[in-house]
Amino acid sequence: IRDGFIHLASSDQVTPIVQKYFKNEPHVYIVEFLSNSFQKDSIRWEQSSSSQEIYPHLYNYPLEIYQVVNHKVIKNL
Repeated sequence: IRDGFIHLASSDQVTPIVQKYFKNEPHVYIVEFLSNSFQKDSIRWEQSSSSQEIYPHLYNYPLEIYQVVNHKVIKNL
């Protein structure tokens, strides 16, 4: 939230993100939300400052437990 938004990722983006930014973490917790559980204008797809990839960012909308549809733990060994 330091950036003014919450960083999110599509399902196709999770593995590369974990490999790049969280490879030294023993456990990475992934939580899946349905995008239609948020107000339409609260999710913005924006270009990364370090690549040409676009990522979803959540602005001005709280994350609530009822929005979670799935979760998993990735174990980096």
